[in-house]
Amino acid sequence: MKASLTILLLLAALLTACSQPQELRRDARFFGTRATVVLDPDSTSAQTAMHEVMAELTTLDGILPPATAKPMLRTNVMLDSGDWFSVNPSIYPLVVRAKSYYRRSHGLFNPALLGTLKQLHGHYDKTGLERPVNAKTLATLVKHPPTMDEIQVNGIRMRNPNPKLRLDFGLLIYGYAVDAEIAHLRLLHIHNARISIGPVTRVIGLRNGKAWRVHGTHGHPGVALRDGEAACLVDAGDASLQPDLLDPRTGAAPSQPVTVLVIAGNASDASVGCSVLALAGPRSWKRAAKDLGLDAVSLRTPDGHLLESPAMAARRKQGHADGKNG
Repeated sequence: MKASLTILLLLAALLTACSQPQELRRDARFFGTRATVVLDPDSTSAQTAMHEVMAELTTLDGILPPATAKPMLRTNVMLDSGDWFSVNPSIYPLVVRAKSYYRRSHGLFNPALLGTLKQLHGHYDKTGLERPVNAKTLATLVKHPPTMDEIQVNGIRMRNPNPKLRLDFGLLIYGYAVDAEIAHLRLLHIHNARISIGPVTRVIGLRNGKAWRVHGTHGHPGVALRDGEAACLVDAGDASLQPDLLDPRTGAAPSQPVTVLVIAGNASDASVGCSVLALAGPRSWKRAAKDLGLDAVSLRTPDGHLLESPAMAARRKQGHADGKNG
């Protein structure tokens, strides 16, 4: 009798598991990093939505990377010429946003300089190996750096008078692409989804009736994300991310490799927030977050000390109360 009951319970559990719809998930590599798209399969348009999102990400991957994509390479060539030109419609919004982030971060986010720094360090070389940089050259460059303010914009046309300027949007590319595809999913009436590219994630709705969660690493606790929110989690000591975190004040990677977690209303804000706070470090992170309008942020110092805003502390405590999911 006990054996029969055990079998029945196992069958019931199996049937329950089989009756739950499986998430529609795709993993790929875009922009040189891992990308994941997860959709609620209950939507009749989920398969179509997945196909369209993956196709759009493929297109953006052929436009935005500054070292390999012809449209971005052309943009830098035209900026170097000093002439007016019509910019690619997928690159134009990035330039406009980057100009705003540059001002709000007081120059800590400076894509106009990042590309030049990466080129000096050899990050665009096919070998992928960093090369020594002449200290005098580097000191001169960071003392009088090219800036986003030098890019003149007139409609979709732009020009730049500084030949030292080379655009590289760093982590913003990830956030921009995530935001674009989240907007696409909403147009397709997808109500529950998650898109992650590299360290950046943004969600729509819920996962199996509960909030999507970003699982913490490097001493950061996991947190729940509300509908439309984004998160970025960056370890400034990660060698794969350091080229995007070169400090415009020194031309080098951050001296204190903190880990940063930012929650924001969109992925672009979250990605830039992580970049800026990683450079601001333990001394200036509060001001940097305020300047960018970010409420929920935290930093973990190399010695394990957790610094967090009141909003992030509240989110963390709420996460412990709600339990874990996602």
